[in-house]
Amino acid sequence: MDDVGSGYATLDAVSLLQPDYVKMDRQWVDNCDSDANRQRYIDDLLERVSRFNGVVLAEGVQREEEWTYLRKAGVPLFQGYLFGRAAPVPAASGVRVR
Repeated sequence: MDDVGSGYATLDAVSLLQPDYVKMDRQWVDNCDSDANRQRYIDDLLERVSRFNGVVLAEGVQREEEWTYLRKAGVPLFQGYLFGRAAPVPAASGVRVR
């Protein structure tokens, strides 16, 4: 489920649909290390998703402080500029595709 926390992708929708993967909208990630409201939302999301063994991915991680907070909170997957910028072609891995 994409962009959870925005539009129709609500916490109630997550509980109802019980997706395998839940991608938290970046609005909740931005400055989550210093915002108690965002922290409560993240805790609620993690608790709900744990009920059906789903996996949360935090999108838009840009700062190390956000990453540190989210890891400690229990988020297992991350994406964002902190880890690398989007590129039109993946970086060479040494693996040849035929």
